[in-house]
Amino acid sequence: MLIFNYLGVLIFAFTMEPLYKLNRIKSLLADKGLKNEDLAKYLGYKSVDIISKWNSNKIQPPVSVCYQIALFFKLKDWRDIFEPEPYKISINEGNDKR
Repeated sequence: MLIFNYLGVLIFAFTMEPLYKLNRIKSLLADKGLKNEDLAKYLGYKSVDIISKWNSNKIQPPVSVCYQIALFFKLKDWRDIFEPEPYKISINEGNDKR
């Protein structure tokens, strides 16, 4: 959304889009007693930042990485890392560190 203030200067107003729980990476890690660091190391990442963003569903892993994640968790199908029916989550839940 674009808004102009009283001086005619363009300012931006951002609306917060709801997050959707799309992937199950966070719960898969928890179920197996693993940490973000374990998955990051397996994938060859030096930082866990990207894994944290996947866990909070702020972004989703690329399909090519989904295959590797499925192998890491020993899943039969790479699509099993995703929720069968995505649902909205609150911002606090997305940042939740359980």
